[in-house]
Amino acid sequence: MSDKSQAISALEAAYGELQRAADGIPDGRMTDVWFGEWSAKNLLAHMASWDEVLHEDLHRIGRGHIPTFAAFREAEVNDWNAFLVKPRKLFLLAQVRFESQHWHEQAVASFAALPEALFAPGNMVAALAAIDTGHYLDHAR
Repeated sequence: MSDKSQAISALEAAYGELQRAADGIPDGRMTDVWFGEWSAKNLLAHMASWDEVLHEDLHRIGRGHIPTFAAFREAEVNDWNAFLVKPRKLFLLAQVRFESQHWHEQAVASFAALPEALFAPGNMVAALAAIDTGHYLDHAR
């Protein structure tokens, strides 16, 4: 299996775990706070927001442009999260579920459209795929 197909398979499996975890929570409890100050609904919205940015960044990388994630610093993660999730806190659960699926599919399609060479270890695309996979798994737990 190629680096690209392995990365996409791992991403799909991790997203599946996130969805199974979310599906195990009754709709009436999706807004209960579970993780710090966030509900399960907020976590799905959070992942959708990161996948939306990732989708666009993968297009930037494909064009040879600098992605927005190049500006990301771990010390600023709470600021990024607050900015990306704030508008989605207004979304109804059905919209959050839709966007979770939609932006995941868009990100996977964007990964799939990139050349195999960009998935080689040490490449930014390989790192982004691994980060997104880990991010899904962290929040699935």
